[in-house]
Amino acid sequence: MERGSFHVQQLTGATRFLLVLAAAFAFTTVALLSTGVSPLEAYRLVLFGAFSTPVRLSDMMMLAAPLLLCATGLTITFAGGLYNLGVEGQIIVGAIAAMVPLRLWPDWPPLLLWLLAGLSGMTGGAFWAMLIGALRRYAGVSEIFAGLGMNFLASGLALYMVLGPWRRQTSASLSGTELLPRELWLPTLDRLRLAPAAPVIAVLALGVVW
Repeated sequence: MERGSFHVQQLTGATRFLLVLAAAFAFTTVALLSTGVSPLEAYRLVLFGAFSTPVRLSDMMMLAAPLLLCATGLTITFAGGLYNLGVEGQIIVGAIAAMVPLRLWPDWPPLLLWLLAGLSGMTGGAFWAMLIGALRRYAGVSEIFAGLGMNFLASGLALYMVLGPWRRQTSASLSGTELLPRELWLPTLDRLRLAPAAPVIAVLALGVVW
């Protein structure tokens, strides 16, 4: 009986996954059709565009790493019955906090700065999430609306830092900040813009949470 129950649970989980996947494709297809975009062309670009060259593949991996890391954290809040729609703001504030030690003490040893940047990023994101939790706990504001509102504040803070204290001093361009010294970058594969440590950390985090 236990073995049969186990197979039923496995089948239910697989069926649920397939239903969710089908629903996601159906919703995406409807959204693309409503904007006059060919779904087949869009899917072709998604499936083959990222794998067409080594540079594009490495860029995709670097973009996926922080998203996977944050999605891993989201599974914890969802398991607790909370809808953390403020994760975008937490990513932004965490990124700003991670940059602080790198900007203040660029001459420190890279390993120490990487550790400080990681701890600062986690602290900044947790602090932003704590504000949302405080609004829910003490003001009765739903974490959904509080999180979405805090996302706008976080975006404004990022714009202020990019266009203000961290703006490029040697250029009239407002497109970004000064690059960090090369020695502070994570080890990167030449001509691929891929820092292998980033996706490895994200996958390890996923395994730990799993």
